[in-house]
Amino acid sequence: MPKGKKPTKWDFEGFATRYGIRCGDGETIAHGAFKDMDGEIIPLVDDHARGYEKYLDAVLGKAYLQHRDEGVYAFITFNPNYDKAILRKDQVLHGDVGKLSIKANMLRREAGKIVAGVIRDLSIVSAGANPGAYIQLAQVEHGDYTEEVQDEAYICFNDDVTSEIQHGDPAPEEEKSEDLDVAAVFATMNDDQIAVGTYLGAVAYAAMSEEEKAAIQADLNDEKPTVEHSDDPPAEDAPAETPAEETPAEKTPAETPAEETPEQPGTEPDEIKHSESGGKKKMAVQARQFKNNEEEIKHGEGDNIIYIADFMESVRGGATLQQACIQHGVTDITDLYDDPKAVNPEPLIINTPQGWVKSVLGSVKKVPFTKIKSLWTDLTDFEVEDQRAKGYPTLGAQKVDEQIAVLNRITEPGWMYKRQQLDRDVLYQISSFNFLQWLQGEMGMQLNQELARAILISDGRPSNSPYKIKEDRVRPIAFDDGVWTIQQNIAANATADDELDQLIQIRSDYMGSGDPSLFVSPAQIGKWLVAKDGMGQRLYKNVSEIASLVRCKEVIEVPQFRVAQNAAGKNIKSIMVNMADYALSLPTGDSALKDTKFDIDFNKETYLLEWLVGGALITPKSAIVLTQTPAT
Repeated sequence: MPKGKKPTKWDFEGFATRYGIRCGDGETIAHGAFKDMDGEIIPLVDDHARGYEKYLDAVLGKAYLQHRDEGVYAFITFNPNYDKAILRKDQVLHGDVGKLSIKANMLRREAGKIVAGVIRDLSIVSAGANPGAYIQLAQVEHGDYTEEVQDEAYICFNDDVTSEIQHGDPAPEEEKSEDLDVAAVFATMNDDQIAVGTYLGAVAYAAMSEEEKAAIQADLNDEKPTVEHSDDPPAEDAPAETPAEETPAEKTPAETPAEETPEQPGTEPDEIKHSESGGKKKMAVQARQFKNNEEEIKHGEGDNIIYIADFMESVRGGATLQQACIQHGVTDITDLYDDPKAVNPEPLIINTPQGWVKSVLGSVKKVPFTKIKSLWTDLTDFEVEDQRAKGYPTLGAQKVDEQIAVLNRITEPGWMYKRQQLDRDVLYQISSFNFLQWLQGEMGMQLNQELARAILISDGRPSNSPYKIKEDRVRPIAFDDGVWTIQQNIAANATADDELDQLIQIRSDYMGSGDPSLFVSPAQIGKWLVAKDGMGQRLYKNVSEIASLVRCKEVIEVPQFRVAQNAAGKNIKSIMVNMADYALSLPTGDSALKDTKFDIDFNKETYLLEWLVGGALITPKSAIVLTQTPAT
């Protein structure tokens, strides 16, 4: 699914899914389960395409998804050119329909919670089945029976979206009321949030004085003290049965209403009074749990106890709730950090440049038969009398037949392969990209590179290696017989000018097709380009000048040349050849065969790329190889 930009205009908006809601089957959408959907654009579908013969006919528009703390928010645009979309838009505007439902798959569950998944589309539905939310497993039809698919679900939330219709930039958000109803907040919490609140309340209870604990206990027992204004004297005719702790003289500061004791200049914030109708009464429902946890906190937490005085002092000093918690004992805060996310979904392959591989394999002469047979006769020595045409000096003299040798060479193919084995579990654990496609691409790239190397300079393995690409099956140009390859060696102390002079001179012996290409190492090109004359001026501005100088159509860098040597131990400096003079037999086709095998006993998947190939030069004197004696 593509990442996109948030639209500047949309038809309506709303939460596509909310987190922390327990559904009818006991599962909960965990916080952040769909965080990777942020910025995605998905189809807007009519009622999950129910009643449509084709899924595309049910697509009404698109939705831009935005991840928020509460869930995934959607900005939705109808297709203005589709009659069904226009009808549904009118129904939304009129209030006939107003619920959103998502279709998600690749769901991952942990401990009864959905912790990850991919939202595939967003639907407009008439209503949800349960208050808050429900999850209805998607069903796949199999003739006369139905199967539940456990990693795919339709998730519908009873959020009304019709009141949030937008026709342009969204209106400014309304300011939230500062009159916090603690009971209402607790009603919206999930189990984890309630557990955290209970813990913090228990810590607060442990730090209270005995008088404060007694006041909370009185709330739990509904033994509420009579609230009186702090500036009113006690009534002389107070009932005798009034408990002693209810007299004004014994009231704690927390029991004196704030509005009845005006704050004096210089009064510290912790002297502010609260009425009985404040947060203490609303939080009393949790106090019994707080008290039960008191002993454990006192004796089990040690340095991790959050003392309320320090905690509140941090808040008064301007710290946020999160900062105050971090400062006063929240452990393992790193567990809340975002998970690492790869910049590139697929691993980057670090390899040498592959342009030369395409130049080699893309230019060879490919033949579909198995064996390559080359026929030739050598007429280069024009002084051999048996090969020359003759005059007829006298009548009646006997004529002499010419004597020429017709030679041939047969090259048979051999197998090359690349093999990989994986646990089947690996393929299903990696969902961020197509791992199998990536792996097979890497295998094909390495197979092509090895074949191109074998064609130019062999695979470099010793002759007794069990993995050697046999040189009588794929014949390397650099080591071929003198009939096919012209060998020229230069001294160890040869300069850049000496090397180019040798190539220019021997170029006249080239008998291949058309203009050849010059394959060299990157170091050799660098040596030529830094060469200077006696005045300090560069001799060659670019590789095009070098190609023109030695009468080649192009200069191609081959990194593998830096380790290439012939049988005599001489370094391969360059190869001049037209790859059209090299034939490659491919009886199995133009690309490698792909095979897959599954081992049911060990749950292993085996992948094999295999190629039956043979290759050889088919034009005599069609290659020039420049070697250099190593420095001693």
